[in-house]
Amino acid sequence: MLDPSGRKEVIETIRELNKTEWVTIVLITHYMEETVNADRLIVMDQGQVVMDGTPREVFGHVEELKEIHMDVPEVTELAWKLQKAGMPVPDAVLTRKELVACLAQCLPKQAEFEPNFVKKKPAHMEITDPVIRVRHLSHIYQQGTAMESYALKDVSFDIQRGSIVGFIGHTGSGKSTLTQHLNGLLKASEGTIEVKFAEKADFRLPVTAKHAKTKGAPEVAAAAPLESPDGFLNIYAPDFNMKALRFKVGLVFQYPEYQLFEVDVITDVMFGPKNQGLSEAEARSRAEEALRMVGLKEEFWQKSPFELSGGQKRRVAIAGVLAMRPEVLILDEPTAGLDPAGRDDLFRQIQYLHQQSGMTIILVSHSMDDVARYTQQVLVLDHGELRMTGTPEEIFKRYQELEAMGLGAPQMTYLIHELKDVGIRFSDRPDTVDEMCAAIVDLWKRYTKAQHEKKNAAEAPVKTHGVAAASVRAQAEKKTEHHAHSGVEKAGKEGTAC
Repeated sequence: MLDPSGRKEVIETIRELNKTEWVTIVLITHYMEETVNADRLIVMDQGQVVMDGTPREVFGHVEELKEIHMDVPEVTELAWKLQKAGMPVPDAVLTRKELVACLAQCLPKQAEFEPNFVKKKPAHMEITDPVIRVRHLSHIYQQGTAMESYALKDVSFDIQRGSIVGFIGHTGSGKSTLTQHLNGLLKASEGTIEVKFAEKADFRLPVTAKHAKTKGAPEVAAAAPLESPDGFLNIYAPDFNMKALRFKVGLVFQYPEYQLFEVDVITDVMFGPKNQGLSEAEARSRAEEALRMVGLKEEFWQKSPFELSGGQKRRVAIAGVLAMRPEVLILDEPTAGLDPAGRDDLFRQIQYLHQQSGMTIILVSHSMDDVARYTQQVLVLDHGELRMTGTPEEIFKRYQELEAMGLGAPQMTYLIHELKDVGIRFSDRPDTVDEMCAAIVDLWKRYTKAQHEKKNAAEAPVKTHGVAAASVRAQAEKKTEHHAHSGVEKAGKEGTAC
């Protein structure tokens, strides 16, 4: 998976080839934003061409695309949702520039009206109950050689128990290296990692294994006690059981086919529990439970994992980890190579798993939109150093710093700043399409209502004055008529006709 900067470079190179060398480009992609500048789009479903036209023609059929589990650019989806909410937004908006121009005509400027949108996610996250504590962690590849290089440098952070945490960074920033430290696949060159799990387990090595591990290094054992006064376990203590850690901190690699190897799905998922010492029956029960949790139907359980689709392989790999009942689940680019339907389905399963079990989930991703949508805490790595940590809102408001690191921000973050440039502001920062839609519709409805009330209030005095004037005229006419009638009666009595 390429980071945002890498993807941008590839697309720019392709466009340059097309523009200067007249090379015909056929681009197969799941990123809809990359197709907006194409001359022609061909949409396929079940082996057939179902749509063929310009981007504006194709993306004008949002509902039809969603029916075949396809995506549209985020700005197009936002415009479509705003239109469904009743706002005067045109069909098939393709760029933020188009949408900003439209919204500038129907939304108030900040000086005229105060927005009222409030995010559901907290603006700041307090780490009150960490499950993992990392202090001054460094990792040096090929240490002591001419090829020595730092993959991680003095990294410190805490992971809140029960949270979903995002790790982001450019390609080569150290994300995967860091995650492999958290379950002991790699050992740090410097620093410590401490863990504190809710379920008590025996993390102390048996005496024979302990002696074998610490032989010749008693001073290390003395310098690194297993348990700290506040109950955290140092995974680098000589008597710490690293195998037990790997059952508690599960890791799903970026390409799951690398960790699938058995003849069928159910046997593959049973491997972890059997390695924990469970019986065949217990391991099978765990495996079936895990496969149901990830939503893989029973009809696939006896199939080879290599016959499955990319999304199904992801589910099997996750189930293989879940069957060991970890407290922390690390997902390294879980949606890499998946189509929009597969991506959304996988994230629904991850959210369901998190809600049901309260499991701590670490999501490594190059998708800023996914990180904004699903995580509560974000860590930003740059050349092996931890540059930022905070909530998605705190991180993505610093989008210019992220861009300097080869990253970016969610599309909605850029839209917020472009709306701000034309005088439209929000009291909170929507990061997702649904949040932005809710914010804009709320502002539009309240502004429209206020404008109607203002108009009615302005017209009310005029109407009152008109009614009063008509009443005065009616009374005057009645009085005149009365006097005229009295005069005729008097003249008649006196014998004078005129």
